[in-house]
Amino acid sequence: SNTITNSKAGQNAGAIYLTGKSATLTSNKISSCSEKMGGACQIKSNNAQITKNTFTKNTAKQSGGACYLEGTKITVKSNTFTSNKAGKKAVGGAIRITGKNAKIISNKFTKNTAGAGFAVWGSGAGKKVSGNSVSPKGKNQIRWG
Repeated sequence: SNTITNSKAGQNAGAIYLTGKSATLTSNKISSCSEKMGGACQIKSNNAQITKNTFTKNTAKQSGGACYLEGTKITVKSNTFTSNKAGKKAVGGAIRITGKNAKIISNKFTKNTAGAGFAVWGSGAGKKVSGNSVSPKGKNQIRWG
């Protein structure tokens, strides 16, 4: 497990950028990081596992305040997302995810904001969303479009 704080990259993701056939991000604490897309992390993979991480106060100028995820078979499970923020015209205060067969399971989303709304904004066929806690209600929801 790693703790990453106050990181800002010049191009992709504030703290962690992963690409390839498979990617795993487990048991990390990432806070106060910033970037254009994916304030804490950006993952482009066809088999990614994001589990048991804590993302706090990360910001993205565009979408995905904490994470920007792209690919197939991406699983986001048992993470905590608190006070992450995406830009004024962006979606996905905590997560922006694009791809087929994504799973968003048993995560806790609290006070994540984006200018256009939603804690999680996803797109792609075959999604599974279950057992997540989202607060406050209203624009801070999980949306697939």
